[in-house]
Amino acid sequence: MEPRIFKYNPALLTDEELKAHFVVRQTDLEQLLRVIRDNMTDDGNPNQHVMLIGPRGSGKTTLVLRAAIEIRQTPKLDAYWYPLRFPEESYEVASPGEFWLESLDHLARQSGDERWKQTWQELKQETDENRLRERALGQLLDFADQQKRKILLIVENMNMLFGDQLDDDDAWKIRHTLMHESRLMLLGTATSRFEEIEKADKAFYELFKVQQIPPLTSEECNLVWEAVAGKKLDGEKIRAIHILTGGNLRLLTIIAKFGAHYSFRQLLEGLTGLIDEHTEYFKSHLDNLAATERKVYLALAKLWDPSSAREIAQAARLDVNRTSAFLKRLCEKGAVTIPPNMKGRFYMLAERMYNIYYLMRRNGTEGRVKATINFMIGMYGEEEARRLLDSQMERCTPEEWNAILKQFNWFDERHGLPMSREPSSTGWGDDLNDLDKAEIYNIKGDIHFILDSSGAKALEFHNKALAVYEKILGLAHPNTATTYSRIGLVYSRQGDYAKALELYDKALAIREKVLGREHPDTADSYGKIAFVYRAQGDYAKALELYDKALTIREKVLGREHPDTADSYREIAFVYRVQGDYAKGLEFSNKALTIDEKVLAAEHPISFSYFDVLRGLTIDEKVLSTKHLCTMATYSISISDAIRLAVTGQARQALCIIEGSEAEKYLEPLVAGLKLYLGEEVRVAHEIYEVAKDVKARIEKLQAEIEKLQAEMQKPQTVKP
Repeated sequence: MEPRIFKYNPALLTDEELKAHFVVRQTDLEQLLRVIRDNMTDDGNPNQHVMLIGPRGSGKTTLVLRAAIEIRQTPKLDAYWYPLRFPEESYEVASPGEFWLESLDHLARQSGDERWKQTWQELKQETDENRLRERALGQLLDFADQQKRKILLIVENMNMLFGDQLDDDDAWKIRHTLMHESRLMLLGTATSRFEEIEKADKAFYELFKVQQIPPLTSEECNLVWEAVAGKKLDGEKIRAIHILTGGNLRLLTIIAKFGAHYSFRQLLEGLTGLIDEHTEYFKSHLDNLAATERKVYLALAKLWDPSSAREIAQAARLDVNRTSAFLKRLCEKGAVTIPPNMKGRFYMLAERMYNIYYLMRRNGTEGRVKATINFMIGMYGEEEARRLLDSQMERCTPEEWNAILKQFNWFDERHGLPMSREPSSTGWGDDLNDLDKAEIYNIKGDIHFILDSSGAKALEFHNKALAVYEKILGLAHPNTATTYSRIGLVYSRQGDYAKALELYDKALAIREKVLGREHPDTADSYGKIAFVYRAQGDYAKALELYDKALTIREKVLGREHPDTADSYREIAFVYRVQGDYAKGLEFSNKALTIDEKVLAAEHPISFSYFDVLRGLTIDEKVLSTKHLCTMATYSISISDAIRLAVTGQARQALCIIEGSEAEKYLEPLVAGLKLYLGEEVRVAHEIYEVAKDVKARIEKLQAEIEKLQAEMQKPQTVKP
């Protein structure tokens, strides 16, 4: 049975359901309970009251409900406290007397005791405010004495209650009671800090211990995602969700419920539908705003970027001074916030998803928002690029398959997509013979190997091809061997090295018997088997097999063939992971010499980990504007720009993109390069957060290279 989830009213959950959903905010809960335990004294001194402050949807209600459950289910706490919870809004309270009367109403409902219901009904008839205050408070304290417990009053939205509904004199009267009555503790919540607790001349100044509820971290977001959707998001995908929701618990729950059965790409691309589904929720942001406040708020939403009062005034067509006053009030209400770490005073909407909602509702799939989301798909879900054409798979013709293969041009014949020939037909019709169909099965398997990280579809199609080859060509045919090798590659990527070795050995046996021991395909088998041993940490065996592959390639293909360069690179890698950086650099340079001669020095394949160390330059001839903006996924653009930055050419990468057609699609990348170069950036918060991650990726790779440089400078041990 699917667990119940109430995004807007967690109070409707049972205690056990709420406890099961409470997977974050454990530290906040313990901090709150610590104050409650510290108040468990009988010395007559007033209690320490607590105010939880966080934007709406941050989990304040869930937190206070969880605290109440902990009190009820912990005998020591239950013997000392009676939690009495107000609803989220207390619209009927307009005086201190009505505040205590409201307490009695909830006491009657919560206890189910007819006596307190009758008391409440009787006191409702009282018209004198002073008598109502004294009598209602007296009855509440009588209940505490009867129970021999203190009452924990849980009152939500206190910024609205004491900011709008009660005047200053009312607040002072309630403060007087809380300061002198040890039988009451007030646990309040508010969406933002408000002047009644901030200003020294106000009643609640320094009365409360203020506990700020911070946004969820990416890790906490993934815990919530798992609780709602049934499993965590893998890789860095949760970072994108974290940025879009701002770590807001309610928004995260909405998106997790919506996206539980979608791919990462489908989830982000489906935000428009999600926003449409929750229009009423997003529109409710405007319900409590006055007309002119709303005008300022929407002007800021339209700007999206952090903006000055002057810029907002111009967009709203209002006077700057009036706009500044409205912005101050909006900040007090928690609707607008001041972004940190920016010079000058700028403003942005506090709830970021509303900003995206507004832009999408106003302009359809708003250009900058859509471009940013597409960039995030490439940035945080790189493997999703491999699923890009998955939905069109079954409708492809052989010509279209070849077009797909060209789009994924980093998987060429030497990197896992061997194709002995192209299909002989222009369609998937019945006129194909069985061998043609087997070849098509292998092509489909190859592309699914790219598109589907699980490997299930690739295995399905490769096994179909294998069945045809084994039946028609027999167990000792090169095509059968090639298919064994393809299937082994899938198992190798899945980490099933035993199965991969079994299949690679079958392929090797066929190739040695049919093609001979000095055939390039035999060398390919040696290389694949070597990779398995390398992955398992058997570097001696891996080197032995890589050497065999190298010997064949040097003899048959020549010393200046790209496949020979591959062997050098593979051997270099083994030496490097063993710490023999001198040998590693020697073989890496051999590979580089071939690449520079055969592919040209500026070819992207010429770039490798060791090549960075010798300052290999990749200039605009390779990483051109066209290259950066025409790939099927933004992840390639990100990778190339990072490569330029690491080689000291961040400025060149920025010059390539700025002013080009690519710029509007790569705004987070531009911002990230600027951050890396130490420049000030003023962009929408979502873009800024992605930009910080671009900068972090550059710095991480640089740190790895510096570590490698340091290792290489150490004296190498010469073995006798």
